[in-house]
Amino acid sequence: VTLIIGHIHAEEVAGMEATVEFMRKLGHRAQQSPYQTLIAETQIYFIPTMNPDGLEVISLGWDNTWRKNGYKPPQVDSCEVWVGMGNDLCGVDLNRNFDINWIYGDSLWQSGAVEPYDYFRGPAPFSEPEAVAVANFARQIKPTVSIVWHSSRSGNVAERGIVAWQWGPDGAAKFSPDCTAIGQVHRAYIQKTRTYPGGQPYFEVWGATRNGDLQDWFYRELGCIQILTETSPPDGAIQPPCDTNSTPSLQGLVNTLLPPMEWLCRRVLNYSISNDMSNQGAPLRIYTRNAVTQERISAQWKIDSTWSPILKPWYTNEQYGRATFLPATGQVTVVARKEGFLPDTATTTIGPGGGTRTLNLNLQPLEWEDLTFHVKNESGQFLNSRITIDNGFPRTDELPNGIWGGSKPVGAYYVRVEPNDDLHLARWFSFYLDRDTTIIFTLPEAHESYRMSEDFENGGMNDWTPGGTNGSWRTDVDTTSLNYGIVCYTNPEVPVYRPP
Repeated sequence: VTLIIGHIHAEEVAGMEATVEFMRKLGHRAQQSPYQTLIAETQIYFIPTMNPDGLEVISLGWDNTWRKNGYKPPQVDSCEVWVGMGNDLCGVDLNRNFDINWIYGDSLWQSGAVEPYDYFRGPAPFSEPEAVAVANFARQIKPTVSIVWHSSRSGNVAERGIVAWQWGPDGAAKFSPDCTAIGQVHRAYIQKTRTYPGGQPYFEVWGATRNGDLQDWFYRELGCIQILTETSPPDGAIQPPCDTNSTPSLQGLVNTLLPPMEWLCRRVLNYSISNDMSNQGAPLRIYTRNAVTQERISAQWKIDSTWSPILKPWYTNEQYGRATFLPATGQVTVVARKEGFLPDTATTTIGPGGGTRTLNLNLQPLEWEDLTFHVKNESGQFLNSRITIDNGFPRTDELPNGIWGGSKPVGAYYVRVEPNDDLHLARWFSFYLDRDTTIIFTLPEAHESYRMSEDFENGGMNDWTPGGTNGSWRTDVDTTSLNYGIVCYTNPEVPVYRPP
């Protein structure tokens, strides 16, 4: 699956023109080789613009430097368009609104910048309907690769591809877990993306910013290799006329953007690109199935050697139980898991070139049992509380009446119960579910003698025993799937409890 997003920043329209031209080309040549094979054997999705409000500002000629969408802050009575970079009090930069490192983006009416106000991240992650729509659509189709087109207004970051990620200074930078695989695809892609004029390949760049960028979100959330591609404005004009045919230089630029789109669509299939595959791995296709019925099911999957807790769970799609990834060459082990099933693992070797590799992962279903939790105070009254149930697939529910009930698969569980007041203490424990079970939690009152205070900012871990197992207070590594890192415990380690 390939997703091409033609337009995100309002004034950067060259990529949209190229995207529409590529759509037209595929439509006109759908019955011709090699496009017939390309269309028949892969899925290609297009979003010509994800910023229609900003595009309207540009199209009406109000301000050819407008960058953002049409968001109106509640503090502003009405929105006025100020011609030129910056100073516009309305709008959100959609490439700062995704929920990865959103906190590092520019705040409202950021002062002191060269282009103030133009990079506002929005009032909250995913506050903008455009960002939500693209994210939901991407979760649905689960693209393997993606392009999002930009045009550098200043020319300072023009003619380069940018991928996830390189955070931090050289020598101490944190690269994305799958940087080797991403780098191999990126390197071949920019060889197909040539400057106009000049015909030189684009620069290969690792994304260094951390402020809600689209390409970082696509990789972390979906395992998708998305390439932010910065073109250069023809003749130095960021906003060309709408009719590309009337501007030969713009038409020339658009034509240089067609080969990389076509190449990336073929790369997913490993189709007609053998000359570019000397150092790249063949595509890996993953299927997840119910081992008993052989029905294809959507399940979490990960590449065991590169998975990191910074990544969100990746899923095979709902319709086919399938995912495609472009791994680096070498041995690849894939682990698949789904609640209610035993996990499965499969291994293959990815060599340069060659046909697509396929891994079938068969997940054995587990028995399910009825499980009920009652949360009460010491007088036996039900408490308004919150419960986290973690069997490797954690979920947290509010219990306004102090009761939780449902069915869960057989297995080991970690449970944490927290009162929705400051009058009672939280409790947690582990147990193994292998039969219909009811468990009663009694949350003790938070008497003053139970409480303590510790100043973490100024050090002094006097009352905490790192890694301790016998004291009432200790710090230790969180080994649950919640993965909180170092956590503080307020009671000794609790042995695994098996209900009678």
